[in-house]
Amino acid sequence: MPQLDVSTYLGQVTWFTLVFRVFYGTMTYSVLPALNRAVKMRTKKVERTRGDARQFDGARAAAESSYDHAGQVASLEVLGILGRARTRVDALSRKRFAILVESQRKHSTAAGSSSQSAGGDASTSDVKKASKAAKASKAVETDPAVTSSKTTPASAAPAKATASRKPKAVTAEDSAAPAASRKPKKAKA
Repeated sequence: MPQLDVSTYLGQVTWFTLVFRVFYGTMTYSVLPALNRAVKMRTKKVERTRGDARQFDGARAAAESSYDHAGQVASLEVLGILGRARTRVDALSRKRFAILVESQRKHSTAAGSSSQSAGGDASTSDVKKASKAAKASKAVETDPAVTSSKTTPASAAPAKATASRKPKAVTAEDSAAPAASRKPKKAKA
């Protein structure tokens, strides 16, 4: 075997040392520093990205909570508006029904004495129907499923104020008054 020949030991040791030093120098001064720089840059980039992710996550959570809060406030406002509208509609329907019953009662009493007993029965049943409708509408107003129990005190106050207001009746004189006040102006020559 030529590797074990004593006369070739010096050449083998010389070439091994030369190749090893070149390889070691190349690795130490060029390849390893480049790898080290790449690892450090990657570590900094990952940390920066994680910081940005934490920041955006906080902003996302804040935006979600404000969106949810706005949705809850809007739904409470809608429930308050619906409750006030339902109250007004019920009040108007009770008022119109009472007017209808009263006009039927006047009509039946004006019909004469012979039809007064029959008309009296009809108006009595109408009065009973009107009282039942009034009781039903009061039950609807006090029903917690219909009226919003989630209304805030700020939105509950306007509900009482609008329920106590009575609608103004518009007459033909009221609608004609604005038209009369809008007379065209004559141009001066």
